Amino acid sequence: MTENKEVMIDAAWRLLEEKGINGLTPEALSDVTLISEVKIRRLCPTSLSILLLLWSDVVSKTPVVHGTGLSAHDILFESIMNHLDVLNPHKISVRRLVNELSFAPCWLMDLKPYGTEWSRQRLSEAGVDSSGLMGSIKIQIFNLFCLYILKTWTDDNTPDQSITLAAIDQGLIKLEEWQSVIKEKLAF
Repeated sequence: MTENKEVMIDAAWRLLEEKGINGLTPEALSDVTLISEVKIRRLCPTSLSILLLLWSDVVSKTPVVHGTGLSAHDILFESIMNHLDVLNPHKISVRRLVNELSFAPCWLMDLKPYGTEWSRQRLSEAGVDSSGLMGSIKIQIFNLFCLYILKTWTDDNTPDQSITLAAIDQGLIKLEEWQSVIKEKLAF
């Protein structure tokens, strides 16, 4: 099934680019891969599960940032950039997805738990406390920040991704400032 899975992933990226999220179906995937729909539905019974398969593949291919002595800012910066590097071959597909998601609130609600968990893991890797109410707030804000960065990246056509790099750096600085202010105001 591993070979079929890789074929499905490659085809799903192409389908996403060509037909968008509404064209990302098990039937369409079967048509372009010549893998039986039954086999595809065993792994991905729904359009959402196909999208999650793509995300899972990106996350599994992204190196985790390890660094003693690195600040949380540096770890989060590198982690975001590593994910964008893995996504880079699929930038056109991601651009289409991001644009279509802005008109598909139901899809966003379906994807929110996965983005939240991803954000929690990134914050944890950076040594940021994400427990309790404050941790929950941090996770949600970081999740929204990463969606903003994803949109910025899909629109960034500079050869060195300077717009994206600046947005990540400035955004992380603002998040650090926000954390200090909130911690001070809501000390409990």
